[in-house]
Amino acid sequence: MKPTSTIADRIMDACKLTPRQRDRARKDVHLIIGEDRKELAHETTAAWEKRVEDARHASDLRVAAAEARGAVRERLPDERTSRTRTFRISWPNGDVLQIYAIAGFYADGRLGELFLRVGKEGSITAGALDAFAAAVSLALQYGVPADVILSKFKGWRFEPNGFTGDPIYKNVLSVIDAVCRWLWDTCGCGATQQKASAA
Repeated sequence: MKPTSTIADRIMDACKLTPRQRDRARKDVHLIIGEDRKELAHETTAAWEKRVEDARHASDLRVAAAEARGAVRERLPDERTSRTRTFRISWPNGDVLQIYAIAGFYADGRLGELFLRVGKEGSITAGALDAFAAAVSLALQYGVPADVILSKFKGWRFEPNGFTGDPIYKNVLSVIDAVCRWLWDTCGCGATQQKASAA
């Protein structure tokens, strides 16, 4: 093999060889590819850095466009009030799913973030609930009212559901339903809607 040939050329040439010739060629390729790997690593690093820089620039442009439309993220202060609630919901097979819901509030009492932690880490349920909580938190921080979000997700039905053994939320339709009903009561969204409909 020629030392100046590319890796693709070497692979094509190797396909044409007999097994014995391939074994001999492998030894030669290992010697030659060592140099190519250094060059390829350098090229890959430079290309990766360019892609990262392009992504940062695109992200900055998207943030600037959102701010121009009036959508500005209002982050919570470093020290804030929060409330935590534990839910235990049974799966159909008898296992119990334990969920810890943590709601963070702005100084004026508005809901600003949500964290959902599952007692059994690493499960699909844990990942899905974490993603849901992150999406709700971002929506709240970009100004979507809590009652709009909570009214949308209250009543969703999927497993696990059923009896919880909780005196307030005895029967829930899903984990999302339980969390949204708790937040609805905690934030006083029901009282806000009653006042709005009475006016």
